[in-house]
Amino acid sequence: MTHSLAGPAWAICRITIRLATRLPLIALLACTLLCLAPGLSSDERSLDLRLSASSVAALRTTNPSMRNPVAVCAAYLAALAHGDLGQSTTYGSPVLELVRERWLVTLRSLLGGLLGGWMLAGGSAALLFLLRWRAATFAAAALATALICVPSALIGLGAMVLEVPVAAAMAAVVFPRVYQYAGRVLAQATQAPHVVCAAGAGMTRWRLFCYGCLPPTLPELIAMAAASAGIALASVVPLEVICDSPGLGQLAWQATLGRDVPLLLSVTLAMAAAANLCAAAADTAIQALARRQA
Repeated sequence: MTHSLAGPAWAICRITIRLATRLPLIALLACTLLCLAPGLSSDERSLDLRLSASSVAALRTTNPSMRNPVAVCAAYLAALAHGDLGQSTTYGSPVLELVRERWLVTLRSLLGGLLGGWMLAGGSAALLFLLRWRAATFAAAALATALICVPSALIGLGAMVLEVPVAAAMAAVVFPRVYQYAGRVLAQATQAPHVVCAAGAGMTRWRLFCYGCLPPTLPELIAMAAASAGIALASVVPLEVICDSPGLGQLAWQATLGRDVPLLLSVTLAMAAAANLCAAAADTAIQALARRQA
């Protein structure tokens, strides 16, 4: 009983420590890149011809402390510890309100894209494994290879032209990576001695897939699930910007154009926290599966 209670508690503690140690380093790295950027003192509003010369000069004036990444990071993390994400210079409103208004849009796109990509990839890999159609296998492999060579921005452009949601475009980004990896993992699983013996004994392909091939590959598939979440997060910005979806990716792009440091840091940390949570959850699930099998 004690061991069953200690397992989840220790997993939550380990995930918390992981986030507490990594996120400040990510924030410092982001601040360093921002402070070293040559365009930090510029502002897209300075291109407005209606502004006077004094207004343009005021917009291009940079606070000297903004050139110190350690100071910027320390000030941001100190405010973050008190629940204050800062004030957006682009929108003139608290960053927390902007994130609160848009995070649900991005979450829906991510969940829809991951679910759609995994259903297409996993279903195709399993179906081709069961049916053993060479023509279909070649066609699926060719499609995955073609999609993996297409940039996310170009997929987003196609989604905009076809007027499909961001989740569908994200599924097209996730599908080829998952399909190629899952196909290789299942192909290796078929070469295992127990699978070869079971096939020689006359076991059906469905039972062979469910009981012989799938269980040994679960750790690799769980790790791939976490990696696919990172792939989906990386495609959020170009897809939401091109498809004009009001999510965190579009917010990050607009913050970059406006040199909005508090907003950009908040969105960056939110994305990094999501990616680290997925990786930590996958590690915990793999360890729990290994303990169960032992």
